[in-house]
Amino acid sequence: MADNTTLNTGAGGDTIATDDVTTLNGSASTGVKVQRVKVLFGPDGTATDVADVSGAQLPVTIGARTTYSCTTGPITGATAVGTKVLAYLWHPSAVTLAYALMAVNVNMIAGAGGAQRIELRRITAENATPGGTTGSILPHSTASAASGGTVRIAPTGAPTITTGAFGSANVPTSTSGNAAFPPYLSGQMLEDAQTYLSRGGVAEGFVITQEVTATITTAPTFNVGLTWWEG
Repeated sequence: MADNTTLNTGAGGDTIATDDVTTLNGSASTGVKVQRVKVLFGPDGTATDVADVSGAQLPVTIGARTTYSCTTGPITGATAVGTKVLAYLWHPSAVTLAYALMAVNVNMIAGAGGAQRIELRRITAENATPGGTTGSILPHSTASAASGGTVRIAPTGAPTITTGAFGSANVPTSTSGNAAFPPYLSGQMLEDAQTYLSRGGVAEGFVITQEVTATITTAPTFNVGLTWWEG
């Protein structure tokens, strides 16, 4: 068959645009046409042809994203071999927005001796008695609502941490230094890329830990900075 279809052929009716398809839903097709349809938009009673000009472009609304930051202030590190939770970002299942980390920065004031690394990992539950202190979360716009999440600083009750790390950085204890885990260069979000994401409606979060692998003689001091969007 040929493309296009004439309506009421006996009376010379209008021709509508159709496409004679040879494949339909992945299977071979014979004698089947599909109608070609133009896209229009508008409220009930009106229709506007879509075109790449002002007022005729198809309107698309992207869900609002709000950006927040939190800086912990000084956290005294551990000296014994093992894991110390420096801070974590957490939201309960009641929060329906997804959280995506844009950047994590860990600054360290030197201690002495031993060996350590800094890791970024996921958590799936808070401790029933988390302890520690709650960080002050600041929206990047004064017009934004308060965050529904929590930044817990130096908790005494460890959260539930999943196996595997998003990032791991060896930081010598004897030299002041910095460990950064930006998902993207300069902390910029890419619209078509996956970042470190915690799902809306699911109790999840991210944790920054100090992993002491050899006993430290003088504890280092850390400052943790977090930036993320919610949307």
